[in-house]
Amino acid sequence: IKTAVALGVVALLPALAQAATHTVSSSSQLRNALKNAKSGDLIRVKPGTYAPSDSPNKDTLSYANGGKKLTASPMFMLVNKSNIRIEAYSSSNKPVLKGRGTGDGNYVFYAQKAHGLKIKNIKFTNSEKGVIIDRSDNVTVENSEIWNIGWEALHFRDKSRNGKVKNNKIYQVGMKRRDRGEAIYLCNDKKYWHPKYQPGRSDYKLLKDCNNIVIENNTLGPDIGAEGVDIKEGVSGTVVRFNTFKAKRSHSKIVNQSNDWPKSVLHDKGANSKINRNKFYMEGTPKWGSSEVGAIRVEQVLKDGDQYAKTYGHGAKVVKNNVYNDDSKEYALHVPSRASLLQGCNTNKSGAVVKIGSKSKSSVTNVSGSTCNAHD
Repeated sequence: IKTAVALGVVALLPALAQAATHTVSSSSQLRNALKNAKSGDLIRVKPGTYAPSDSPNKDTLSYANGGKKLTASPMFMLVNKSNIRIEAYSSSNKPVLKGRGTGDGNYVFYAQKAHGLKIKNIKFTNSEKGVIIDRSDNVTVENSEIWNIGWEALHFRDKSRNGKVKNNKIYQVGMKRRDRGEAIYLCNDKKYWHPKYQPGRSDYKLLKDCNNIVIENNTLGPDIGAEGVDIKEGVSGTVVRFNTFKAKRSHSKIVNQSNDWPKSVLHDKGANSKINRNKFYMEGTPKWGSSEVGAIRVEQVLKDGDQYAKTYGHGAKVVKNNVYNDDSKEYALHVPSRASLLQGCNTNKSGAVVKIGSKSKSSVTNVSGSTCNAHD
């Protein structure tokens, strides 16, 4: 019996030994660790700046669907590997992963089919796009920082589901393309996934259903060119809670661009979202030049008759959000088009809590007082 037990323990040793810890201190070491990592491995990144000059990356890869090559290589990437953790060696001295510039078409970090990826205590900066996640479920981005990004900062797309984005700071986004400068972007516009638009497309196509992503306790802004959170049609089950949105724009590279401002800080075109207990500081929003600016905007963007029209733009629960530093032109919640949602206990200074489009035929259920707790 003792021999059998001993043999059983020995048989388990190879499985237990599979996960390893890799400590890196240069771009080339980090790139190699990402390339050679095995399931369950931990990559610990020492303090310092991980810049292109250390070891230029010449790799390219195809998008998950459609076969189109990336226009430029990501600085760092993780492909076809599961349950990898990437963490700072010291949480008090976070490493900086640096791209090649805000207008060069590159990403700082790209993940594809990297289920279970966890990124913690890492800084990302100086790239056209920040962190891009494709076809990767259960990805967590935590206690990290993203800034000085040309387009979007953190993008879950191509059917990446069940992600968590918590305790991060994202600011100075949209430095080259303000209208593409989302802090957190979920999936893509309908033209990238809707069957109506796919036949004959020469570029890549992406999948919808970036579902059930939780966005909580983040500080988004200041200097976000587009939305702080943009939930696209094709997404369901998003949770946005306990975040602080700083809408002020003071960086000259954002302020001095065209006047094509977003009409909300958080834009929800998805299905069955929960948007609760967020704080919106609206200082600077009169510069947007719109009489229908809102902290939160919920709408159905697909036209009636479309096969998805009755799904997306519906079912949101918007409760207990607070809007500060607003003026009489701004709304805690704006519903400009056909949509159905529940809202209550959202507050702002002017008292104009909800704006419903006069021709929208929206269906809004209003709750108040303790009833809001049931939907929190």
